[in-house]
Order: sequence, then structure tokens, then C-alpha cells
Amino acid sequence: MLWLDHIYVRTEARIYVYTLIPVTKKLKLNPNVSYMLGLYQCSPDGEVGIVTESPDLVQKFIKLLMDEFGVAPNKVLVTESGKDTKVMTYNSSLKKLFKGALERKLKVFKWRNAYSANYIAGIFDCNGGADAQGLYIRNLVEGDSMLLEMLGVHTFRKGSKTYFVNQNTLLGMIKDYSLKLGSD
Repeated sequence: MLWLDHIYVRTEARIYVYTLIPVTKKLKLNPNVSYMLGLYQCSPDGEVGIVTESPDLVQKFIKLLMDEFGVAPNKVLVTESGKDTKVMTYNSSLKKLFKGALERKLKVFKWRNAYSANYIAGIFDCNGGADAQGLYIRNLVEGDSMLLEMLGVHTFRKGSKTYFVNQNTLLGMIKDYSLKLGSD
């Protein structure tokens, strides 16, 4: 007989009870995986991929796909269009793991540490920049803006760009992890 979370097996002498444990695969976080989640957060069409002008970001993305997630090199699609390079992998299980992890991001990245710093650095490397008003991230989702506030980085929105009120706090947090800030 089957009851939601147990299996009861009756033999002539005994009744055995087996507890069913649901198998849910979770993404094991480390700073590199956190960086990839940041890149995934701003990826085109919700796919596991990036569009960038930075060859360093392309190399890092491909290296992390292969080293952290075991994606075979022949499963990574690289196309160039003008100055932009698009790197994609069509891996539905990886996409599902990323989506699941991002649903918990306010709990996972609520402390100022290497995990949250790498996550924000990934977002900044993908959609960040600087102009006359300062550092910004384009199209920052509301949850990430709230996350930055929880981490002590205050923001304001102007059009599609989210600017940082206290840029030094942001720089101190992500400078060791961001490719864009590391090259300056």
C-alpha cells in the first residue's frame, strides 16, 4: 500500500516501512557558481548564455561552464556579430538549476561575502557600465535592487539604468571579482 511519504511492504512475518525521500537536485553554490548566476540573471531570453564585447568575459564564461558544470566544449555555441560575441549553451537541466537558485537569491545572497559579491559582479560584468553620472547596471530587476539595499549598496533608477549612491561600497564589494573593474 502507498501513502504519500511511506511505502508499506507486508511479508508473512513482518511489515516493512520505507520512507520515501523526494530527490530534488539543488545547485551547490561556490563563488564561481554565484558569478554564473549573476551572468544568467541578465542573460538574453532566459537562456544560459551571454552577449558581450569583452573577450575576457567570453573566456571566463566558457571556462566556468566546462569546469563547474561539466558542459562539453562542443555543447557551447559561440557566434560573433559585429563587436558582440554571443555564447550560449542549450542545457535545460542547467537552466532549471539556475532558476531554482535564483528563486532563493534573497536568502542565499543576504550576507556580504564572496558569494554575494560574485553574484553582483556577474550582473555588473554583463550589464554594468559607467557614464557621467557614475556606475550603473542596465535593466536591474527589482529583486536585485532590493538585494543591493540589503547589502548596504544604495541605488536609484533613471530610465533603464540603476545608479549607485554609494559607489565606493559597491567597488569595495566586487572589485576583486569583476572583470570590468579589474581591468581599470
